[in-house]
Amino acid sequence: MKDRKRKQTEEEKEWYDYAFGKYRNMMEVVASYIPSDDDGSKKYFLRMDYHIFKEMYDEQFGEFDPEDYPETKDYEMTEYEDYDGGLFWKVSVMLPYGQIDSKKIFWQWK
Repeated sequence: MKDRKRKQTEEEKEWYDYAFGKYRNMMEVVASYIPSDDDGSKKYFLRMDYHIFKEMYDEQFGEFDPEDYPETKDYEMTEYEDYDGGLFWKVSVMLPYGQIDSKKIFWQWK
């Protein structure tokens, strides 16, 4: 049983949000990329073609507005360093349940 007098930890709040709160009908999409020859002069992006499932926005039970989730969108990836000092790029996106039709990684000069 949950003790309602005790303040929730951050981990408990996160669990609750995923189970019953704002993330309950959402999926996390994660993409990472390790370039073979990067000298730090490029920014990397994920272009994703996605459409939200109808059940997530229908008039009776839907809770999301499909206009808030465009079918094609570019997400900038964040640079990370691995344990060997190599660089890789990663992005994590929360979206309502739906279908991903394609994911492409591209770059631009900084």
